Amino acid sequence: MKHVETEIKRVYSKLIMSFFIIAGVAFALQLSNAQHWAALIPQAINDGEIWRVLSAHFIHINWNHFAMNMAGTALCIAVFRFDVAPKHWLISAIFISLFSSLFLYLSYQPQQSYVGFSDTLHGWLVIGMLAMLSKEPKLAGIMLTVFIGKLLYENFVEPPSAHLLAGSRVATESHLFGAMGGLVYSFIYNKELRHFSLTQINRHKKTG
Repeated sequence: MKHVETEIKRVYSKLIMSFFIIAGVAFALQLSNAQHWAALIPQAINDGEIWRVLSAHFIHINWNHFAMNMAGTALCIAVFRFDVAPKHWLISAIFISLFSSLFLYLSYQPQQSYVGFSDTLHGWLVIGMLAMLSKEPKLAGIMLTVFIGKLLYENFVEPPSAHLLAGSRVATESHLFGAMGGLVYSFIYNKELRHFSLTQINRHKKTG
């Protein structure tokens, strides 16, 4: 029992540390008004400012934007604390940020700008829901269906309101790219997901 309690405390301390590292970096960038050198701008990257592919995801339009994304960060880590190992939060944050940056860079106009952690949050949601899939397939399936519907609606029907972002456009395409990054990351690290997917494919082949 004591060993279990010690292990739980160790996991929780790592989760809390992951949150404070991300929030601390984002807070420091926000205090320094770093948008002019941290935002993802394709032309600036072409000019050699390669750090923007990562820094852009930790700077925000304003403090409202920062608060929303940090609340989302805490919520994701809390909700999926039993589904995703602590080490994957920081590693996947970097992976998803870089993955999303690649597609933003390829799709944006030279002077178009992106900042924010929301794409990474969408990737985290995918990682968390897919991690649940083998243990709670019905719940995870419902969550994934709602999530996919949300992505489709905001990208192809009506984008969400931007009144908390000082009138800036909500970059819904980044949510899609982040979700794609989360999907790729899940299949790279999650052996249970790969096994579950192969099992379902073989089952459908047999019934087909």
